[in-house]
Amino acid sequence: PDTAGQIAARAGTAVTDRDRPAPLHPDHPAYLIYTSGSTGRPKGVTVTHRGLADLAAEERDHLQVESCSRVSHLASPSFDASVFEQVMALSAAATLVIVPPEVYGGTDLAAVLDAHRVTHSFITPTALASLDPVAVPALRVLLVAGEACPPELVARWSPGRRVIDAYGPTEATIMTSLSAPLTAGDAVTIGRPTRGFRALVLDTRLRPVPVGVPGELYVAGPGLARGYHARPDLTAARFVADPQVPGQRMYRTGDVVRWTRDHQLDYVGRSDFQVKVRGFRIELGEIDAALGRHDHVVFAYTVGHTAPSGQTVLVSYVRPAPDTAPDPSELKAYVAQQLPSHMVPTVVIGLDEIPLTPAGKLDRRALPAPDFGTTGAGYRAPANDLERLVAETFAEHLGLPRVSVDDGFFDLGGTSLLATRMLPALGERLGRRVPLQAIFVHPTAAELAAHLTEPSEPETVDDALRVLVQLREGTGPALFCVHPAAGLAWGYATLAQRLDGHRPVYGLQLPALSGEPRIDTIRALAHRYVQEIRRVQPHGPYHVLGWSLGGVIAHAVAVELRRSGEIVDTLALLDSHLVTAGGSPAVGVREMLRDLGVSVNGGPEPTFERAAAILDESLGGSTGLTAAHLERIHSGSSEASRAARRHSPDTFDGDVLFFTASRSASPVPAVAAWHNVVSGEIHQYRLDCEHHEMVSAAAVETIGAVLAARLAESDSTFRNWGRGEVGTHRR
Repeated sequence: PDTAGQIAARAGTAVTDRDRPAPLHPDHPAYLIYTSGSTGRPKGVTVTHRGLADLAAEERDHLQVESCSRVSHLASPSFDASVFEQVMALSAAATLVIVPPEVYGGTDLAAVLDAHRVTHSFITPTALASLDPVAVPALRVLLVAGEACPPELVARWSPGRRVIDAYGPTEATIMTSLSAPLTAGDAVTIGRPTRGFRALVLDTRLRPVPVGVPGELYVAGPGLARGYHARPDLTAARFVADPQVPGQRMYRTGDVVRWTRDHQLDYVGRSDFQVKVRGFRIELGEIDAALGRHDHVVFAYTVGHTAPSGQTVLVSYVRPAPDTAPDPSELKAYVAQQLPSHMVPTVVIGLDEIPLTPAGKLDRRALPAPDFGTTGAGYRAPANDLERLVAETFAEHLGLPRVSVDDGFFDLGGTSLLATRMLPALGERLGRRVPLQAIFVHPTAAELAAHLTEPSEPETVDDALRVLVQLREGTGPALFCVHPAAGLAWGYATLAQRLDGHRPVYGLQLPALSGEPRIDTIRALAHRYVQEIRRVQPHGPYHVLGWSLGGVIAHAVAVELRRSGEIVDTLALLDSHLVTAGGSPAVGVREMLRDLGVSVNGGPEPTFERAAAILDESLGGSTGLTAAHLERIHSGSSEASRAARRHSPDTFDGDVLFFTASRSASPVPAVAAWHNVVSGEIHQYRLDCEHHEMVSAAAVETIGAVLAARLAESDSTFRNWGRGEVGTHRR
């Protein structure tokens, strides 16, 4: 017989006379099934006997199927789960109960399962959310798959039953991983790989990602399908070479997952279901999971929708738990406690019934269109003339008929660029300037109107050049972000929005930018920043971060804080290089613009006048930075770079989070030299970006996730520490 490699090489080709009389081989085709086409044109998947045999063994052993069992056959024959159900019954000579094709879920399905005393069933989470556990008392083993399973379903169904979450694409014989039996309160994961498979979580360069960091799931092993029938191009694109096992293949699933600490797979969502909102790439499954944790929600599904303003906003559909009616504003507030503001849905729509396809999955096309008019219970009218003027200006620029004074400008589809057009229009009507920063801190019409009534000095660009600038309000221990080479901390605004909602974030900027005398050493600069830090937070735990040159300064800040007896619980360095004498060039105007978030193509170095014009063109004229401002910034940052070349750092006696730009042009990894001046552990995270992209939306997605986990751990530790539950704590 042919070898497995020879058979795989002919994947997708027609069966010939050579194949028909040949002895049956485990890698010969067992069946051909076409995908539903939900992710593209339908394609035939050639599944092997080897994969089917492994599937049968897994089902028999882990699902406790016996000859006396009664297994439901609910899935459509066009859905590969129908094979799964048949194999579940046939592998143990159990009874197969065929559910009528017109029954998808709800009370009709419950009646069939109860009447035929079904003991084992495979049901999608969407269909399961439409059933009442009390209505199917005989059901004792429940397998959920096909979609992400929310924890509240497990809580409803696990008492008295064996509930297992399964995962697998058609291209890997239906099932590649299984969870252990789940109970209420468990973290719902898709478990560990089943027999015949290995799981790899990789970045865009096919490199393994750290625990807790999202990456794309690839599955490898002998259980893979042969490929797509008569589609060699598509087969080659999806069944790629395994970098860990020469000569073997792996299948690119398109699903985003992450490893848990106990080496289980946590499903995040589809890579092709990601959307961008306000420049952030968002995994919609994380929003669904957050909504699903609410006691009154049994189903949640979020989509990206184009608002009347032309911007993408988030719309969540929820099915309430029986006898409950959660208010949409309450659900939005609940999500805001768990996720960053850009992940809070703009609209929450309740569903009386979940629309299903014949395969038992959610029928997305049947979901009702959202109403962006903010009418109904979620609408609150302006209480005074100023609120009315602000709300009307919001509505005009967002393309809405009206806006509730409690709805956020960005939640309704607004962007910073749209704000640069909206705020001057508002200022013209008010007869005063409204600074851009105001809309970030006060995003609703009510908040902005209240802010505009407070007596204060007019804000100017010089206010944004102060040594300490607040990037986000909050309570509790703050995150202090030290500027990169250009001296400005504005670029950290994206990171500030990525962290949890209660965390205050401050930026530290070169004193020379605000007219203070220049400081000529890194230690003196660090001392100046420690003064600012302790002015707003007198004692630790402290959390300090720095990018590029800012990492060198942040390290010096951490050393000084430790010498004064304070706890530095987080020191994060973003691709920071310890500078050697003569090893770092002076900061150019082009690099300064890049640190401000504006890229400049090739050509001669821009003048300060040209640089100011470039900023105005790129940001809608909202910065107010003049050539004189830029010259001051350039001069101060060049002086700081010279100070870094003279700096000899002391040792920091704690741990460090280090984020490396993998596409950096430096021949020596930035992290290498830091081992000499850090006595604790250095936890390195590699990002697929260049040095100047470390605070881009894509990079911040990973940095924010790691930081959020670290800061949450710190909060928990020091709450216990304050109660005397922690003995020794050192970082």
